[in-house]
Amino acid sequence: MIARGLKRQDAVLDYLKIKALTVCILLLGGVADGPMASGNTDPESLSDVRILIDVSGSMQLNDPGNLRIPALRLLVNLLPPGSRAGVWLFAAESTPLAPVGNVDDEWTARALESASGIHSHGLLTNIEDVLKVAAEGWNATPENGRKNILLLTDGVVDISKDPEANKSSRTAILTRVIPELQRLSVRVHTIALSENADHDLLKKLSFDTGGGYQSVRSAQQLERAFLALFKKAVPTDSVPLAGDKFSIDSGIDEFSVLVFREPGAQPTRVINPKRTEIAEDDHGENIRWRHEAGHDLITIKQPETGEWRLLANLDPDNQVMIVTDLKLQLNELPNYISEHEAVEFLARITEKGETIVNPDFLSLIEVRLEQTDGLGRKTDWIFKKDPADIGSFRQSVEETLTAGEHTFRIVVNGRTFQRETEHRIPVVEKFMDVEISRTSDPEINSIRIRLIPDPAIIELDSLTADAAVIHPSGEAERIALAQGNGAREMVIGIPSAGERILINFTVSAKTRRGDTVHPPIRPIVVDQHLLDALDKGDEGAAKREPDKDHPETKPVIQQPDWMMTGIIAGTVNLVFLIAGFFIYRFVQKRSAKQQTRLIDRLAA
Repeated sequence: MIARGLKRQDAVLDYLKIKALTVCILLLGGVADGPMASGNTDPESLSDVRILIDVSGSMQLNDPGNLRIPALRLLVNLLPPGSRAGVWLFAAESTPLAPVGNVDDEWTARALESASGIHSHGLLTNIEDVLKVAAEGWNATPENGRKNILLLTDGVVDISKDPEANKSSRTAILTRVIPELQRLSVRVHTIALSENADHDLLKKLSFDTGGGYQSVRSAQQLERAFLALFKKAVPTDSVPLAGDKFSIDSGIDEFSVLVFREPGAQPTRVINPKRTEIAEDDHGENIRWRHEAGHDLITIKQPETGEWRLLANLDPDNQVMIVTDLKLQLNELPNYISEHEAVEFLARITEKGETIVNPDFLSLIEVRLEQTDGLGRKTDWIFKKDPADIGSFRQSVEETLTAGEHTFRIVVNGRTFQRETEHRIPVVEKFMDVEISRTSDPEINSIRIRLIPDPAIIELDSLTADAAVIHPSGEAERIALAQGNGAREMVIGIPSAGERILINFTVSAKTRRGDTVHPPIRPIVVDQHLLDALDKGDEGAAKREPDKDHPETKPVIQQPDWMMTGIIAGTVNLVFLIAGFFIYRFVQKRSAKQQTRLIDRLAA
């Protein structure tokens, strides 16, 4: 016991030495500039995007013009520097087209050149394999950042002439691959380029992992589909494009204009604030012009401030993306919403990653939400300032969420600047409710999950529901939900402390109109957070037993000098607190000065 005590004392002293060293580092490094000083990292720099492109023989019919090439080039050009990316082609096997690497000029040039290697003469369609290959190298730790897979296919799982082998591979995606992607926090965004594609599987992949899904009727829509999913995967800053005009303020270091062009359209031109016309074959060294048959992407570094004009066909997907330290940051939004499900929008304006709380600055801006539903009906809101969270603006939307795809446009209007972001989110018809509760028997440590269909929509007898239960060991168990009082339900045991159980659902039913539907049910994570929510107010804290060494068994040897250790600890903590106070004051003053300069610049 005493030996343990002496070791603990040595450990405490070692900790105090480290803490004292930390104080010195903070004192010496606290005045440094740059991202490391603030401890903030731009989320874009942590984006990791894996792009998977089907090159099976059926693509000769569905993409005869090989429009996957310009669509991939658009994605490559949009990837922000500092992110990571990789591209694979897949058919029977998966082949790297552009190996995973940091996105810089060299990687981008290689990927753009390699895009011409996309073909349509592969055999089979091994979706299971390419998903596994793309996820290699990722782990479940947060420092991996934002992880996304973009999957384009026109077919179904096809790995063999044996139908049973294909069925087995599809089942493996549902029961093993999806849970693994969920464990790694990977979002899968899918594009179905054919009516014959396995839409149910692609929707399931996207829904269960929190990704987006697009179904396109022709390859001519690929560029726009890739753009829509890219914006879900990698947040981008934009400024509003009002007709053919947009404004560039002094806080913008670079902007890229994306212009979609119809066949036979006149060449795109841009006019700067000095009324100088810029064209593809006539522009300065600070301008990069990427031209494809279906779009132009014009990037201008260190642009002039003021009003710019775009001479091109007006298209709702045209946009102006910017590189700036002055950003509009939005909370994570779902990629699917149920009808009349409340969704909260939380917006902040940040400067170099830090939320701006200066009241003079906040008084200059207004945050507006514009919602357009699937029928083109518009609803506008003005965000409300959150008095409990200075610098935050909130707006909740619920009643206007009817079935169909909705476009949410969030616009910040300042005195001399604007920022914009847009999200397209499908609102799915609400077929049923999900109810989770503790089982009534206190001796059984389990919970009950019930799927309660809406009898006005669903034929109750037609409802079938299966659950894929992934246990902490990784073992997957398939459970058919039982019928009970018009609902479908299951009982699942509670995992041990620190562990979790993941449950994915597959549901099928017929509506009263006779249509077969597969209502999407969000995956359920059974862990301590869920149990705390169910038992809110209950005391569940385990008490640790003290050491029970018998006093007569203790030898008489030197005791650890806890008094001296306490004095040292107190002294180091005092120094740490004093140093921390002055560092905090310094950082606050520096931040305030930066924001004051920003306000002066914007108000000039």
